[in-house]
Amino acid sequence: MTNPHAPYRQIGDTTLDVYTAELEKVGSPMRSEASAIHAAASPHSALFLAMAWIENKYATTGIIIKSEHHNPVSLRPWTSDPRGMPPGAVGVTTAPDGGQFLRFASWADCVREWKRRLFDDPDYKGGVYKAASSLGEMLNTYAPPHDVHPITGLANEDIAYAEGVGKLLGRFAAAEGKEPAVSANKHIYALSMGHRNNDRGGATGEIEWTPWATRMLADALRARGARAYIVHEHDNDSDPDFTRQGLDRIGHIVCEIDRKFGPLTAYLSMHYNGGGSPGFHAIFPDGWNDGDTRADNPRDIQTARAICDRVVATNTVKALGWTRECPGVMSEHETGAVSGRHGYRLAEMRSSYGVRKHAVRIIFEAGSIDTSESRYITNPAWVRDVYCPAIIDGLRDVFGPFPNDSSGTQIEEPEQPASVFVKPIERPWAEQLRAGASSVRLPDANHPQGFVTWFAVDRMYRTKKDVARQQVATDTSEVINEPVPAGTAIKIDAVGTNYKGDAYGLSPWGTMFRLDDLEPLPWPEMPDLRSSMGEQPGEAAGERLMDDLQAASEDLVDADRARDTAPAG
Repeated sequence: MTNPHAPYRQIGDTTLDVYTAELEKVGSPMRSEASAIHAAASPHSALFLAMAWIENKYATTGIIIKSEHHNPVSLRPWTSDPRGMPPGAVGVTTAPDGGQFLRFASWADCVREWKRRLFDDPDYKGGVYKAASSLGEMLNTYAPPHDVHPITGLANEDIAYAEGVGKLLGRFAAAEGKEPAVSANKHIYALSMGHRNNDRGGATGEIEWTPWATRMLADALRARGARAYIVHEHDNDSDPDFTRQGLDRIGHIVCEIDRKFGPLTAYLSMHYNGGGSPGFHAIFPDGWNDGDTRADNPRDIQTARAICDRVVATNTVKALGWTRECPGVMSEHETGAVSGRHGYRLAEMRSSYGVRKHAVRIIFEAGSIDTSESRYITNPAWVRDVYCPAIIDGLRDVFGPFPNDSSGTQIEEPEQPASVFVKPIERPWAEQLRAGASSVRLPDANHPQGFVTWFAVDRMYRTKKDVARQQVATDTSEVINEPVPAGTAIKIDAVGTNYKGDAYGLSPWGTMFRLDDLEPLPWPEMPDLRSSMGEQPGEAAGERLMDDLQAASEDLVDADRARDTAPAG
């Protein structure tokens, strides 16, 4: 535990709880690696944390040293170092006054060099810290009182550097004796990066996507005031992105997190599906007469339904259609790993049984990477801006508001009776486009030519304003549901015009949207797409695709006219 009044080499460790709370409080970029930083700094983690705040506010100031430099304690290069550049150092950044600061590949690399200088290498710079015993003596060398910041103009004595470090150490010591603040928070989550364990497995590429997707969900939860603990950061190995044991170990770590930081609200495991069946689905625990069956887990099913509803409401992915419970909500029995075989279970569900009585357990499959969904479900922009908010709002629907719930959205009941809404129309011709047809021509007696043409586009748009969900492509159409809020990403399968020439887009759910109210998502947000001209993604390629679509429409109309006016032969 932290001893603020001890000689600086004996101040000691603070807890990981303190690290997590401090870093999350200010949204530090260090927070996703809190466990690795804490472990690297031990047994001097309290002093490192305090100095990281005074130097760079836990890497949030960015005045000279940026967060990507991974140097929150402002280490400078030692040009006469007989060892050369420190391990993990990848370069330097230069301040306006010519002073230089090291850049590191990781936070932990910086921590190790900091420890070497202050604790492990008595010959550093000729033994510059040998004679220092107290905290003040060490800081007089590390951060001389009269040193002036080249941009702010403030000296270390102006910001009460040494006094600030001492106060922080006292704060850490006081916090260590208390229950973590998380105990009063009903939103406490354990998260897992799918397949990041020795058993590996998964769809092609999935194991590379789940780490950043999981971290995005953790960041989003924390921004809403929840506590989120990533399993792989609490498995007692040095790799924060991988558990060097089998899949069975994951559930046991969840139980350990529950005992230390809980009670957990939910365990959520992030995955992508493979195969030809598109659609999001949430898998709930369903064992075999072991106290963990479907009937024993109604809250898990309720939560899976709520999150599925929220994900589907984004108008970007469908729900998997063939699941027995309801679309997008899957029993553990229906997974490929179990396939209804009596006695078989998913290892994550079986080994996390210890939290069943109070915590929901759900495995998310964002969609299939082997279908057109892969164009955006593996796009970080979609995961961050569409998928994670939908998951979190589904959690809110079940467990209530988050501490910072002003950033969330809630599905409000419409003021008018639900009967004002109509159902979507089934359009067999739309299935032809989804199955691979490039266009379809539909008879339309109101159109001057007697027909209209719709084209397959299969791409993402964003609403420019609150947009009506229309049943048909007319000005007087009835609406299917509440308007889609401005800034929402929407998948459009097909575009076409009505008899008046007004352009509309058709979503996978049979909803019509006026194209004037939508804008194509910028091409860089769709990195897997390529234009038919073989260009690299970019705005020009996106514009060319839309030009090609317009040209194709005109060519088809011209061809139909020529055929209709040609003499019989």
